[in-house]
Amino acid sequence: MSSLFLSFIPADLSVGHGSCTSRTWDELQKQASDALGSIQRDLQRLRERGVENSLSDSVHLLANMMQQLGFELAIMPSGNWQTHLDAATGLFEQILEHHGKTGSTPQISAVLSNLSRPSWAADALNTEQGAFRFFSSILLIADIISSTVLNRRAKLSTYHSELRRSGLRQQPSLDLEEITGCQAWVLLAISDISTLSRWKTDQMMSGELSRTELISRASSIDEVLHKGLERIDRHGERDQSSESSRPLESLLNQLGSPSGQPYDSSAGRLPLTRIWIHAARTYLLSVKLDGATKASELQTSVEQATSSFGMVTSTPWLRWLAWPLCVTGVNASKEQRPAVRGIIDSMCSLKAFGTIRSTFDIIEKVWQSQDAAYSL
Repeated sequence: MSSLFLSFIPADLSVGHGSCTSRTWDELQKQASDALGSIQRDLQRLRERGVENSLSDSVHLLANMMQQLGFELAIMPSGNWQTHLDAATGLFEQILEHHGKTGSTPQISAVLSNLSRPSWAADALNTEQGAFRFFSSILLIADIISSTVLNRRAKLSTYHSELRRSGLRQQPSLDLEEITGCQAWVLLAISDISTLSRWKTDQMMSGELSRTELISRASSIDEVLHKGLERIDRHGERDQSSESSRPLESLLNQLGSPSGQPYDSSAGRLPLTRIWIHAARTYLLSVKLDGATKASELQTSVEQATSSFGMVTSTPWLRWLAWPLCVTGVNASKEQRPAVRGIIDSMCSLKAFGTIRSTFDIIEKVWQSQDAAYSL
């Protein structure tokens, strides 16, 4: 039902659509409330049976939770997102605890193995494996991004080691790039930066912050980002471990560009990973530096990010760039604001969606706060 009503949402919120928009939003809120009630009842039944006895039902509930969370964030953002994300995180951890044990640390791959069916083709995921892999990927991404907002270590960082071990010969248990278009190692670096930010905050509160150690820790992360960017400059955006075509990427590319023309895949992949790298470096600089040095280095990083945004020609992909845009926008200098506004204008067709609308609001509020400080 959410997909049906989502298709009815007027993207044009201009004069003349008020009545239609109001009626649609009322129905959406009713459906969202009904869906949340259904999830709560399913969760109660699962608690009564126990996650350890209900792997299949647990996976279905996790999928429903993530769909509900995604719908809320995209359409009707509220202060409940953290509660709902924590609930999904808790269920994921229980699934791993009861069905992912292969040693001292639960493994995502073990859950996928336990979801396998003897009659299913060995080289293909069944529906439950696919659902768990897809929605768990979204959950880990949401956990990483929320950690940057809440200034804390990602709750699911324990499971990042399994993703870091995925190499050229090993199919990753989860595919974060399939969801965001950004290679997983960049998202893991962002998680490392949020951990560094939390460490810095704790050290400052205790009066024990060592600038030398902070710079050392930040430099190791920056080196990862720098070397990754060099690889992209040499080989392009295609991750060497994933040469095959990605279904979601192909679908979004086919949906076309702002000008209505489909994206020409022969021209190479969209520079999504590059954008995330520059945004991650901007985030890292905001944690690492201060004073005049911060201003000069940040301006360079912001300029690199805004230039990369200009290379994105496929509108559907822009929805996944809310975090990079937000980081870029709030750290932009006054002189760089027109470039950021240009990016925002290119995304205006998506302003009805919660994540994009929230990004615009955050950037504008930060700029207003900065202007007020400058005028003092």
